[in-house]
Amino acid sequence: MVEYSLNKYYSDRVKIGLELIDENGGIIGSFASMADCAKYLNVTSMTVSKRLQSGKPFLFYNKLVSLLPYEVWMHKKKLL
Repeated sequence: MVEYSLNKYYSDRVKIGLELIDENGGIIGSFASMADCAKYLNVTSMTVSKRLQSGKPFLFYNKLVSLLPYEVWMHKKKLL
């Protein structure tokens, strides 16, 4: 179960990763952490957190993209 608190995603026993998805549902990138995603997007972790929380698409290199969280279980992904 994933919960939201203090602008951070956390889980009881599961690491949370992020996927950057284009408007057609294609995966542009998968990231093990918000920090990794922020580096790729060239923004702060707070910006990634706000974009994830809002769920709204945003422009990245003139493409409309969204962020989706997933659970990482022993190198396997499970979309939330």
